[in-house]
Amino acid sequence: DVEDMGIEYCKIRVPGHQDVSDKSCQKFFHVVNTFLRDNRQNGIHCTHGINRSGYFIVRYLIEILGQQPDNAIAGKFLLL
Repeated sequence: DVEDMGIEYCKIRVPGHQDVSDKSCQKFFHVVNTFLRDNRQNGIHCTHGINRSGYFIVRYLIEILGQQPDNAIAGKFLLL
């Protein structure tokens, strides 16, 4: 279990076969902001492997960090 290794784990449930809700995105934004505020590293992955993690990350880059969509999607961004 990862928590036994001192790793904090937060699962954001996203139902399949539908768009990711704004509520799920807001929860993701809150979790990431909290970890970054506390100077902790983030590891993000998708349980089912259909790139929801990538979707969350790109939305975070665009909506929270103000990155240009094309750059965020292409992975061409600057984190300060």
